[in-house]
Order: sequence, then C-alpha cells, then structure tokens
Amino acid sequence: MTATIQRSGFPPSLDAPLVGLRHLVECLDGQRIPVEAQYRRPGNIPYWGAGTIQDYVDDYIFDEPLILLGEDGAPFDDATRSVAHYSEGQIWVNNHMHVLRARGGVNPKYLCYALNCVRYTEFLSGAIIPKLTQSQMMEIRVPQPTAEKQDSIANFLDEQTATIDRLIEKQKSLIASTELRLTEWREREFWGRATSNPFDAPPVGWSKMSNRHLFTHMDSRSETGNEELLSVSHITGVTPRSMKQVNMFEAESTVGYKRVQPGQLVINTMWAWMGALGVSEYEGIVSPAYDVYDFRSTTELNRQYFDIAYRTQTYANLMKVHSRGIWESRLRLYPEIFMRLPALIPPLDVQNRLVAENEVRTRRTRNLVMASERLISLLEERRSALVTAAVTGQIEV
Repeated sequence: MTATIQRSGFPPSLDAPLVGLRHLVECLDGQRIPVEAQYRRPGNIPYWGAGTIQDYVDDYIFDEPLILLGEDGAPFDDATRSVAHYSEGQIWVNNHMHVLRARGGVNPKYLCYALNCVRYTEFLSGAIIPKLTQSQMMEIRVPQPTAEKQDSIANFLDEQTATIDRLIEKQKSLIASTELRLTEWREREFWGRATSNPFDAPPVGWSKMSNRHLFTHMDSRSETGNEELLSVSHITGVTPRSMKQVNMFEAESTVGYKRVQPGQLVINTMWAWMGALGVSEYEGIVSPAYDVYDFRSTTELNRQYFDIAYRTQTYANLMKVHSRGIWESRLRLYPEIFMRLPALIPPLDVQNRLVAENEVRTRRTRNLVMASERLISLLEERRSALVTAAVTGQIEV
C-alpha cells in the first residue's frame, strides 16, 4: 500500500482514501480514431492528440463530460503543465490521449485536477518517448474524498485557476503583440516603407539587382568533420547546433559537410520558403543539403542588413514563389534560382542605421518577453501548487 502511495506521489497522511483509477473511470480508448492531417476536414470541433488540441475538424466521436489523459507526448516531467484535461461537448480524439468517463459518485473535474497532481515517472515506459500505457494508468491511485468534498474542491479550483489562467493569457497576449510590433517594423522599414511590391517600384535611392551580383556560391567541404556543426532557423538565423535542443537524426559522419566562414550567408535549401537562412557569425559546417554564399563586396554592404531583410516575410514569400516542388513541405530553393532573385540595396548609411535600430528594438523586445515569461512561470507554479494543496487537503475549501 505504501509503495503504491509513493509511486503516485501523494503523502500517506491524507484524510481521503487513495483509490485506484480502475475503480473510478471507464476507459473509452477503443473508440478513438486517429486521422492523418491531410484527411481531416476543417471545422470547429477540437481534435485532441499528444497532450493538446492539434486541430479543428467537422465531426466528433465523443459528446459528454470526459477526462483526457496523455498517453504519449504529454508533459509528464513538467509539474506546471497539465497532463489531464477536462472536456465536455463534441470532440475528436486520436490514439495519443486516453479517454476516461468518470463512474458514478466521481466528479470528473475533481478527478482531472487530482490526475494533474500525480507523479507519473514511475508509471511510464519507453526510453525515447515516455508512454503511459492503459494498464499502468489503471494502477494510479488518487485521493477519493466524499462526493460533496469533490464538488467543493472542483468548484474552488475552477474559480481560482480561471483567474490565474486569465493572467497567463494576458501575458501571452502581451508577448505576441510585442513580437508582432518588432516584426511589423522590420517588414516596413527594411523594404523602404513600400506601400506596394517594393521589387516593382524600389524606394527612391535604393538599387535593384539580382543576387548573382551580390553573392558567390561557395562549396568548400570539410575534410575531417571536426568543425562546429551549425544550425539554420528562420527565427534565430545561423547558430551553433550545440546551443539548441535538437532531437533530429544526426549523421554518423560529418566529413564532406559544407564549410562556413563568419560573414557568409547560409540557406537551408529545404526551408528557405520559411526564411530559414542567415549570415553566420560563426566558423563551422552545415549539412550538404544547405547552400553557402559569400558576399562579393566587403565595403558597400552591411551583411547584417541582409541577415534581417532576407528573413522577413516579404523575402520569404519571394523565395517561396520561386522554389520548386509539388507540396509546400517539399519546396526547394536551388542556387541557380536564388541567384536570379532580385535584391534591394539601400544606401550604406541607411543599411547601418536600420541594423543599429533593429539591435535596439530587438533587445527591448527580448527584455519585455523575458519579463512576461518569468511572470508566466510564476503563475504556472502558483496554479500547480494551488491544485496540489486543494487535492491533498493542505488548504481547506
């Protein structure tokens, strides 16, 4: 008995008895139906999977009060995030969420809160992707107070968590608006405040030429593969892969990878249509599938200007239109195409001014976002602690 209590993470001194989940719910997993994204018909009904709403579709499987508990892909190792979700109304659920119907005498909202207090580590299997199997799930024990007490706890937590959730959403909205202001400023200023297609009517004083007049395509290969492996993103540009949490497949050998020097433009050929490129500040190597370009001029251009301008949506859209491929996810921007694309070059003093102002605005945006993220983290911790305290009887409700 004690071992099971310790596995679930609840203290043995609880007033309410610990009851196995198999006695509290009916599992409806057999009714789940996974649907691949390309076969889903758009609608307004939530499509649940891997711990969250993944899409909205035009049909449903369930239409009743239910508890959705993560099977895999859920944040089992993060106590501030929900593993269990309460749902009522029409939903579609795939095979990455357990679907539970509360038995008589069990308040499904209370049970959902209780399941978010469980320490799941001891119930998981799978070395790479943690998985909560149905059999292990049914071994979980949670406090089961009287029906009246369950209702009191659920009502209290509904009110308190709703207030916290509103504060969290306010901070998330602030982050989104702050980042949007920076994005809109870049889109406007780095293309000369154009009111129409800037490539059709370049701003006064700006030059228009093809990329082949600005860049030389480079193809220097690593002989040892010992150089720093670099990553290319539409958000951060070119950064060392070691600075990122990347779970993608890594090649056994990086011999033959393309060498990159500081100041060179690197483009992820497969994701150029999203703006996955940047001017590197680092010496290193990138996948042979990427393309590396050197600037022809070292005096007439501010390379950081192109690092920013070419990652704007304006230029990403241009690259997307000219990329080759049947599906969006298969589009490729090959060197011969990139070299033919137009470039707009403002006077050097304008380039320098925009780069400097972008640095100031980016720093200000980053500081505001970090402050909001810290507040969100504190609010999430408060929410988690409040739920645990109410479920375990540490506070009277």
